[in-house]
Amino acid sequence: MFKCEKCGCVSLPKEKMIKIVSISVPRNYYNLVMLNPTRKKKEFFYFKEKNFSFIKEKEIEGYKFLKDFYSKGSEIKKEISLCSKCNEENKWH
Repeated sequence: MFKCEKCGCVSLPKEKMIKIVSISVPRNYYNLVMLNPTRKKKEFFYFKEKNFSFIKEKEIEGYKFLKDFYSKGSEIKKEISLCSKCNEENKWH
């Protein structure tokens, strides 16, 4: 059971909660691809900004730097919980 953030009613037992993203913010991410020395597999790391100290630490541990690149995405700032009744009335999605 949960409280609907639109109507304020408490849901019925076993009613499914619907999460809607109300505020999102665009973000740029710095991505690293490094080779894990023990498993011999690529590992991906994501940061909000370039982090040279992380690269140095991983190279000391035996990781091998393969490549880096930037990507764009969005970060959820706020979500609201809706009951099925409010979702159907307002056709949120």
